[in-house]
Amino acid sequence: MLAVKLKPRERIVVNGAVLCNGDVGNTLYFANTASILREKDVMQVEEASSPVARAYYLVQLMMLNADDLEVYRRSYEKLLTKLQQTFTNLQIRQKLAESAQRVRSGDYYKALAALRPVRDYETALLSRTAINVAVATGSERLESVAS
Repeated sequence: MLAVKLKPRERIVVNGAVLCNGDVGNTLYFANTASILREKDVMQVEEASSPVARAYYLVQLMMLNADDLEVYRRSYEKLLTKLQQTFTNLQIRQKLAESAQRVRSGDYYKALAALRPVRDYETALLSRTAINVAVATGSERLESVAS
């Protein structure tokens, strides 16, 4: 049995239906399997701006739109193959493999959960890259001013 605690006015998607909690916190108990996505875990399309974020978004679409499941799954599998080839960190590659296995078994919530640390890792890498570019660009500007 799965217990989901909801804060006041928090929303949750269950099998594609959006449920809105009232003014008081509640706990929902699911006695059988359902596709569940908490409001805090929902990614908007404009947030899918990096490769891992796009993979997360595709899994979310699989969960919320069963009519186009195969289209999303094919896109996800292609993207995941590229991500597996790109990342060298063993733990990150294991999380990607776990996400892929969860997608194959239809457990989209756990596929999303497996991608969260990968998103965090990617964000850290991208921010380090942005800092390095900013430092390099700043150094070039200083050199041209000094000349």
